[in-house]
Amino acid sequence: MAVHKIYIILFFLCGFIYAEMEPGIYFSRKGDNGFWSVHFYCFSDKSTTCVLQGEDCDYGTPACSPDGKYVAFTTNKRGRYDLVYFALNTKNDWKYTTNEANNSHPTWSADSKKIAYVSTRGQKTQIFVYDIHTKKEQCITSSFAIAGQPSWHPQHNKIAFCGNRDLAVYDGRNDIFIYDVSTDSYTKVTPGDDSIKESHPVWDFDGTLLFDQSNIEYIGGMPVAKDSFIVKYEKQQISTVAKGGKFYSYPATLPKTKNMVFLRHEAGFRFSIVYYENKRFITELTFGHTDRTPRFGYYFVK
Repeated sequence: MAVHKIYIILFFLCGFIYAEMEPGIYFSRKGDNGFWSVHFYCFSDKSTTCVLQGEDCDYGTPACSPDGKYVAFTTNKRGRYDLVYFALNTKNDWKYTTNEANNSHPTWSADSKKIAYVSTRGQKTQIFVYDIHTKKEQCITSSFAIAGQPSWHPQHNKIAFCGNRDLAVYDGRNDIFIYDVSTDSYTKVTPGDDSIKESHPVWDFDGTLLFDQSNIEYIGGMPVAKDSFIVKYEKQQISTVAKGGKFYSYPATLPKTKNMVFLRHEAGFRFSIVYYENKRFITELTFGHTDRTPRFGYYFVK
């Protein structure tokens, strides 16, 4: 795996500590107590560390900034779901966004200065961009009835998301869009077929867009997924990347490679995180848990 370590020197009055940050996967896991926690799977020693333990509240949807300095996540510690971020070298200095809404699914800009996230205000769910330095925010999907699951391009000022211009529902009638921050314009990626559901877009590190796709059957007017697989959008064409006998969803890519991880549906509500290399299954990174929202990032090794 061509992933890279980050080294940070922490200076103190008594000298300095040489701290090493290892690459791996952040993800959410539901505990036996019913609360969600944030965990980190380290590639080098194959260990899993609990970063934020949900004891009386939930922690979820973790996202590490591209420069490896911050981790953003959501928590209902204050009663609603707040967007929170902290610097990895302190972990104690929590920064809350100031709005009174329910927020989720953060994603960082390429320069690690802004966070796009989902916010439900009143009866409308939209995507906002928050500047961590100026503390200002802006809605980028006001022309949509509903929008969510944003993913910021790793090199360019573009955000992929799942949304619907006319109907405020999350089902097979939603599509994948790309918002260009520089031109304030939208590109529709998927064809709008109500029998196919597209969700969880994420950018590969070379700029290829990945997302999961499901064939939908409507039972009693409600959409039911018959399968789920990973596809890519490249040169205005959609093609399958990973498909098997089980449900595949929520892809996450690894830097400088064509490799990825994604969720594989097990029995009941169990989801495992699996590792794919060059379009073939390699190994299961987690098993037997309720895991969600895998994303690449860095964490300190003790």
